[in-house]
Amino acid sequence: MFSDRLEVENPGGLLPGLRFEELGTRSVRRNRTIADLLFRAKYVELIGSGIQRMQRALEENGNPPMQLSATSFFVVRFFPRVESLEAIQLTPRQIQLCQLFAARRTLTKSDVVTELGISGDTALREISKLMQAGVVEKLGVSRNTRYAWIKGRE
Repeated sequence: MFSDRLEVENPGGLLPGLRFEELGTRSVRRNRTIADLLFRAKYVELIGSGIQRMQRALEENGNPPMQLSATSFFVVRFFPRVESLEAIQLTPRQIQLCQLFAARRTLTKSDVVTELGISGDTALREISKLMQAGVVEKLGVSRNTRYAWIKGRE
């Protein structure tokens, strides 16, 4: 548990034959015998449905989407709901940017470009809109410019 997120790690990464894009759509069991035993004992429900159920629950609860990553560990990151932004009309990309700010607290233009896969000009426009809405503030100048999530916007 971190102050800005919850992370769940599983050693081992993705199984061979399972691509990252297939998560939530395809079930691959690490240990077929144990998985079958747990299913028959009614300890687990729909095998392979966990990712979709988590995504649905987060959406129904108004939480940001989870982040998934897989290297030698499989990691799921959950972020807190950003309730105070509900009154502000934001685009889906601006909501995604708010989630980044809520998770990291400060970002550079380069961070936004990399994380959202957008141009530098688009990143500055989106950051500027969040500054106008009063949820992000500018820190520093020139190469040292960072943008910070304003406290109280959690």
